[in-house]
Amino acid sequence: MRVVPRLARIERTLPHILAGGLAMVYAWVVSRTSLMPSGLQFVAPALVILSVHVLWAVWRGGWTGEIVLRRCAVTGVGLVGCILMAVIWAPMPSQAVDAGDIVAGLLTVVACVLILAVVLAVIVGAIWLVYKLIMTVFGGASDDNRRNDLGSLGVVALLLVGASLEGVPGSYRFDGSGLGSFSTDVAAPPEAVWDAMQTATSPAIAVPAILRFLPQPVEVRVDEGVALGSNRVVIMAGREGRGALHLRVVERTATRVRFETVSDHTPTGRWIAIRTITYEVVPTEGGTRLSVEVEFDRKLAPALVFGPMMRAATSMAAGVLGRDTAARAAGVAQ
Repeated sequence: MRVVPRLARIERTLPHILAGGLAMVYAWVVSRTSLMPSGLQFVAPALVILSVHVLWAVWRGGWTGEIVLRRCAVTGVGLVGCILMAVIWAPMPSQAVDAGDIVAGLLTVVACVLILAVVLAVIVGAIWLVYKLIMTVFGGASDDNRRNDLGSLGVVALLLVGASLEGVPGSYRFDGSGLGSFSTDVAAPPEAVWDAMQTATSPAIAVPAILRFLPQPVEVRVDEGVALGSNRVVIMAGREGRGALHLRVVERTATRVRFETVSDHTPTGRWIAIRTITYEVVPTEGGTRLSVEVEFDRKLAPALVFGPMMRAATSMAAGVLGRDTAARAAGVAQ
């Protein structure tokens, strides 16, 4: 008597396992190629999920476009849950330094699919809204519900295909330049702020919780201050590996110092290219106004998702640098 309910549960679960599994395999394959930063890595898995559920629904019969998209949403939520558990249980940056090539490769995939989870969440919501909009506008123009469903799903699929091509060589790419900034008032004279900037921010400084899942600074290997031509080399390590960010002072005035990237071999270098880090020190009546700007080039697509994400992340990073400098300057002044 219990066989039938079990078979029904298996039948309900199997398409989600199949769709999620194929999407993950697809994402893993693309992550091993030069197409990893493109929409083929972060958007096309949603197309894989949609295709599997459409084929399953057609095979089983008795389907509608709304049912298909609802199943896609359930698969997406399940993937997000699995990915978050993988991130929680995967080695943290300090443990990943000595990881072997195979483990490091797997951890790179975990990082990619964590980003994929965020993208999927955005895309699933966007697909649902697009589908509802299409059905609202055109659904009443025809009494053929099956044709309406096929047409709506076809439009959704075309949108996903178009989004998947972003960043692919020979296709299209949106401007990836961006800026993250932070400003604060420091209860110290400009001289104290400049003295604090002679030394790089310590890797031991606390960072916002959301940044702890990304590679972290673990060592300042070279720190020559803020004179023109000075070098600063910071070692970054995380789940995805280990590498160095080499900065050099290319501009130094009475109120401004600008570091430019000489080379970037950090794990995050595949996702975002830091162009410059600029500190501006302006005297005020009560002390100093300190501003930090991080210029970057976004390497990941889609821009709709990664543009805001990277602006937020670089603004948080600028905030870490600014607050640390301000705290050390205030300490020197006291």
